[in-house]
Amino acid sequence: MITGMARSIRAENPQLAFTTLDIDAEKPMDASKNVETVIDIFIKGENSKHSARPDWEYAIRNEHAMVPKILMEKGMNDLIATYNIGPTAEDALFKQEGRPMTLSVGTPGRLDTLQFVDDPTRVLWNLSRIIMWRLKSR
Repeated sequence: MITGMARSIRAENPQLAFTTLDIDAEKPMDASKNVETVIDIFIKGENSKHSARPDWEYAIRNEHAMVPKILMEKGMNDLIATYNIGPTAEDALFKQEGRPMTLSVGTPGRLDTLQFVDDPTRVLWNLSRIIMWRLKSR
């Protein structure tokens, strides 16, 4: 939560070198190595405020200073995409005998989600007509 607030503060005050540090809570911070790492991080943060791409967010893991970054992982993105595949369009005649269709809206306001789907209410209506016709013909 503090990381998001720090990003907002930096966006509103670009001249401010507001550095955040995520510390591993399971490791003791009173070791001299950790204290030196914390001091080095804040010095780097202050010195990098004039660079083109400063690092403002740091983390300490296993006594090592790291800069958390989001990296593109194509393999994982492709794997996740296979689970989120929507229905694909198929070519068909606009009017088909015995196949009532209705226009469906996937997401209101998005024209690219409009599609024709089978109309279950008309299918039931036709089925009820057939049943009634067969009952009458007996």
